[in-house]
Amino acid sequence: MASFSLGATPSHNHPGLASLCPGCPLPGRFVVISPRRPKRPSSQLLRAFDPATSNNVENLRVLPLAAGLSGLSFVLLNRFVSGVAPVADASSAQSRADVLVIAMAAALLLTGLTWISLKPRDPVKVKLNADQTFHMATSLPSALSSELEWSWDALRKCTRCSSLAVLSRDQCLVLAGAVLPVTEPWRYAKMGSIGTRALSEGRGNYLANLALYPGRKEFTSYLPENTQAVVVQPVGDTSLLIAASDTQRGFNKVDQAWMAVIADKLDATLQTGYFIAKQQKQLPADLVLAAAVDRGDTAPAAR
Repeated sequence: MASFSLGATPSHNHPGLASLCPGCPLPGRFVVISPRRPKRPSSQLLRAFDPATSNNVENLRVLPLAAGLSGLSFVLLNRFVSGVAPVADASSAQSRADVLVIAMAAALLLTGLTWISLKPRDPVKVKLNADQTFHMATSLPSALSSELEWSWDALRKCTRCSSLAVLSRDQCLVLAGAVLPVTEPWRYAKMGSIGTRALSEGRGNYLANLALYPGRKEFTSYLPENTQAVVVQPVGDTSLLIAASDTQRGFNKVDQAWMAVIADKLDATLQTGYFIAKQQKQLPADLVLAAAVDRGDTAPAAR
């Protein structure tokens, strides 16, 4: 995996990143952010750290049922061996104790039957009708290019992410992974209503089952038609990180938190540097869109 060290970043501009580090310096000071090696996918944590538990899940489901049957059998055997009449007598202490044990055994039996009948279904991975690509916009600074490459590497290795798109204004900075098998699919990667709403609200949106959303055309214009799930995560105020999966409900809370951290890191890169975006239709070719280190500063001159 490509290693990358982010340059100095004003901590007061990024409360999301600063909250991750209790020892962050005061506003106006600079910090250096270095990405750690991404952790294992959350779906593999149980298997990695406790293989005995993971490999014996079916046996664990039967435990309440076995305990309930054993308790009920021991009560009947005890009454038979002790010579107590099979009819329960409320005045007998043993009868009252037996009733208690039978009630607890019945509860265990019901729990065991429930655990056996209700088994969580693992998400099914589908084969995407797609081509594999890695497209990056031209005229990007090397720091931003390295950061985008690292982001794709971190997402595809640590989550069920099959596609990644990072959009900034009307430009597609990167499109990687499984894409629609058309010529230059990155030209169709535009912000739609779902992405615009996520930017305006300042929080991510998780479409766990993309097929159920009428606005899925916003993503399937450049992603495979059978894409199963999409996460839309804002990157600052003007950019979006779009992660797609080939598995329905393929992203969990840990994966979404990881994407939010990557989005904050990308936002830091966009603010500490600047990139040239030539808009051939709306803007003159020599007009430069720049992001200064501090918001509100004059944009640096084009190099």
